[in-house]
Amino acid sequence: MKKMIVLTFEIDHENFKISPQIRNIDKENSLHEKYKYIGCDLVDCKDFDIDGKTFTVWFDDEFLLKGRAVPTMLLNEDGYKTILCNNLLFTGFTDEGEERGLKLDEVHKIIDYIYNTRQELMDEVHAMMKQ
Repeated sequence: MKKMIVLTFEIDHENFKISPQIRNIDKENSLHEKYKYIGCDLVDCKDFDIDGKTFTVWFDDEFLLKGRAVPTMLLNEDGYKTILCNNLLFTGFTDEGEERGLKLDEVHKIIDYIYNTRQELMDEVHAMMKQ
């Protein structure tokens, strides 16, 4: 059984807390494990860059249909902003395009990115609520 390290951001809906967690998942069964940690039946993913390094964020494709959507991450790609909600899971990929686990410095880079963009995320959520 081959394992890979992933980063999750998990939501405590009762206390509105977001906690980063390092998880060691089975690479051969990674889709099933993604469902488990994201807490859904249908995942989607988006690639994004931090300082020229590309990562993949996995999320519940139906989070808007579930009622409790806690904003977790803001993606800002070429001026187009996407708000992702609820639990997220992060992976990397090789130069050949294969999924891979994260290195510790990459985990820190993603955590820093999420926390450094929190204010911009909240500003976007607030602007949407005014519409």
